[in-house]
Amino acid sequence: MKTELSPTLIRRRLTSLFPADLVEGIARLMVKITSETQGTSQTTSLRS
Repeated sequence: MKTELSPTLIRRRLTSLFPADLVEGIARLMVKITSETQGTSQTTSLRS
């Protein structure tokens, strides 16, 4: 059985283990790194 992992589900699981601010900071950093490596400068809101 394959489980689909959405960003919201991943964030919810991580925030149950770690402080929400830490999870949000890591998520923002990952978006920044991804956008820089793809050559785009878009910002994405990760709050649900």
